[in-house]
Amino acid sequence: SMSGAARPNGPAPTLPRPYLAVAGPNLTYNGQVVNLRGENFNNETALSCCGSGNIADINASVADYQQVGSMGGNLVRFGLNYQWYSNNPTKFYSVMDQHLAMAAAAHLWVIPVMFGPPGGSSGGYSGQDGFWGSPANQQALIAFWADFAHHYASNSTLAGFDIFNEPAPPSAGAWTNWAQKATQAITAADANHFVVLEVDSADWNLPAVSGGRVLWSSHCYAAIGSDGCNYPGADPHNPPARPYFVGEVGSTYPSMGSAPANLRTLNGQGVSWAGFVMHDQSFGLYRNYAAGDFSSPWSAMIQAVTSSMSGAARPNGPAPTLPRPSTAPQPVGKPVQARPPAPIATAGGTSQPTSPPARATSTPASTGIQQAADVGKAQQTSLRSVAPSHKHARAEVLAPHFSASRSALPSDPTPLIALAAVLVAAVLAAWPGR
Repeated sequence: SMSGAARPNGPAPTLPRPYLAVAGPNLTYNGQVVNLRGENFNNETALSCCGSGNIADINASVADYQQVGSMGGNLVRFGLNYQWYSNNPTKFYSVMDQHLAMAAAAHLWVIPVMFGPPGGSSGGYSGQDGFWGSPANQQALIAFWADFAHHYASNSTLAGFDIFNEPAPPSAGAWTNWAQKATQAITAADANHFVVLEVDSADWNLPAVSGGRVLWSSHCYAAIGSDGCNYPGADPHNPPARPYFVGEVGSTYPSMGSAPANLRTLNGQGVSWAGFVMHDQSFGLYRNYAAGDFSSPWSAMIQAVTSSMSGAARPNGPAPTLPRPSTAPQPVGKPVQARPPAPIATAGGTSQPTSPPARATSTPASTGIQQAADVGKAQQTSLRSVAPSHKHARAEVLAPHFSASRSALPSDPTPLIALAAVLVAAVLAAWPGR
């Protein structure tokens, strides 16, 4: 007899999450212009150039992501080593899944960056002959990025791919040629993310790569406009192309150098940046190499970075869910015409109507229990924009029935009271034992 009965939906469908995207000269998210302000997790302890080469030795934990979030940042630039992938792709993606989940819970985007390509690198502008001298290694890295992009094509926590940290090719043409092939392979595999292309050491310029989804990049360890922090091109004080990302900006302890002034300038120029680095004896905000260890803080640099991160737009956490269809009776009457949200004015003009990203306050956490709590908070935050509509709809549905019930009551209740008294007396008279 139950056959054919209508049943409620199962798990609520999820709303699509927006992606951080290149839109003309800007990065945009949910219709807003966004400047990235974050920190490097270079994972030096696990890189082949300078550590074990073992993915298990990554020195970043949930507490580190939460710490960047609590400082007001919106990005982690996450160091990669090709050997992690070539040794065990399944384990590699499992570890990356965990880190992307940690970042999402802390409302951060992630830009993975290749510090350790096949053939090797010092981690900077040297030691790369084994890569540039080997067509097989060059093709292997293109294949890696295509696979990585395909794997994470629908992950909105991932912002883009910094395909080679500080490239040192034998010529500018070699960098342009390889970067063009890698960019085409990535964008063919993934329609949602951009490619980060850095200045090379052959001519200290950007590669001549075509394509609409490119975030141009260089690094900065001196005063802007001077050697060590020149923008490429004709004007060393201003970016030659946009959007632009200074993927590393910092100084060596104990000298603050030009870092505080540089961060203020980058914010004023609308240029994205990532401080270098979270854990390191020389450059680190925390002068150690242990994940989640906030001892030995470089307090002055932490203050400068935190101050410069203030006001950064941050991504939403877990995707909000669509409301399930209601079985309550709908009110009868003229339907109310919903008003669309007002367009948002941006630096690049007026965007399509949309809702701004939720901003959650995150606190450092070092346990799985706290991480789960943070995810729960993120879910609550992401659903706040949906909850008022439920409340409003419920009031509209119930109000007519309450009103109708009140209007049905007689103006003089005396006859009803008398009838009730008679019924009570009859019941008492018939009660056993009385």
